[in-house]
Amino acid sequence: MSQYRAFASGVNEFYPKLANKKAEVLEPLRVKYGASDFKNEVAKIMASPAEGLLIAHPDPVTMTQQARAFGWERKIKAFMDMGNDIQMANALGRRTPPGFWTTSHWMFAAYQNLPAGKALYEAYVEKTKDPRPSGFMGVTQMAVMTYAQAIAKAGKTDTDAVIAALESNMFDTAGGKRVFRKEDHQALGDFSAYQIVADDNDPKGWKVGEFFAQSNSDAALPPNPGKPVVYP
Repeated sequence: MSQYRAFASGVNEFYPKLANKKAEVLEPLRVKYGASDFKNEVAKIMASPAEGLLIAHPDPVTMTQQARAFGWERKIKAFMDMGNDIQMANALGRRTPPGFWTTSHWMFAAYQNLPAGKALYEAYVEKTKDPRPSGFMGVTQMAVMTYAQAIAKAGKTDTDAVIAALESNMFDTAGGKRVFRKEDHQALGDFSAYQIVADDNDPKGWKVGEFFAQSNSDAALPPNPGKPVVYP
């Protein structure tokens, strides 16, 4: 539910600014954890006025495959997968519906203008011969490089000294600059999203369409340590 509340809050805030009209956000459809049959949920989606869909449950691939028989590709104009990144693309391949987006911790194509981003991408391709790395690789590099830089700035590995360095410095990573708010240690920096496009000519059946990287600084809620998150 936290993903839904965050999504609904963001849509209600930003959609009117972009479309000059209010968005209608429907109530979420819950699925049982571990379920393998989503036909009832898909039928409810088909009967609803929904034109966009946020998919935020553990098995989006099975649901997407089952929904093809319902023709939801003709109804839903935009699909948003929450965080499966390249795993979703590789699983769907040529069966990817139009307008399908996923989020990524590190969309490699967005950082080829950065030396660290370019170097990480080229090292990965050289080693694996795969031109499309997972965003999880990028966020791993960011974590390691951030701590390495914090230790270097602190001059020692003492916990308090490293925390102080993390709280008071900006760090260079393969995904751009990273800082941590002192109040709650919220990481501030880029997040990425990209469109998965079915491609019959590709060995894996898909290619990267549109993509973007954008700072989360404006979207991050104000620091409120020790208190429940309240979405506007």
